[in-house]
Amino acid sequence: MEDSVREFLEKLRKKAIVMTSAAESTLKEAGRKTSETFEIAKLNMKIFDLNSDIEHTYKKLGELVYSINKGREIQDEEVDSLISAIDTKKKEIEQYRERINLLKNTVICPLCQGCCSRDDRFCKKCGAEL
Repeated sequence: MEDSVREFLEKLRKKAIVMTSAAESTLKEAGRKTSETFEIAKLNMKIFDLNSDIEHTYKKLGELVYSINKGREIQDEEVDSLISAIDTKKKEIEQYRERINLLKNTVICPLCQGCCSRDDRFCKKCGAEL
């Protein structure tokens, strides 16, 4: 085989190795992004469920307030239990939101609650220092 053909085939082989490596890297990144997106969707569903539970608990709390207004005696523990359940669920929601922000590589502005990149020093929405 001629040297020029051998040289051409060797260049072609090296190019194929580089392209294969790039394709593998792209596929790994796509897989990682897909996994992150799926995780974020799961977390958002948990937040939705918790918010639904909170709304249901608010309704129960409102019914208790109505009952009090109608003269029914209730135990303080009943109200305290509902309030505690709401607080617990809100804390869970906050933890899920923090996890989502971590996956998205974002932070929430403490002043305006705007979504900013972790690399930002100032909020893009209100200008507050992050």
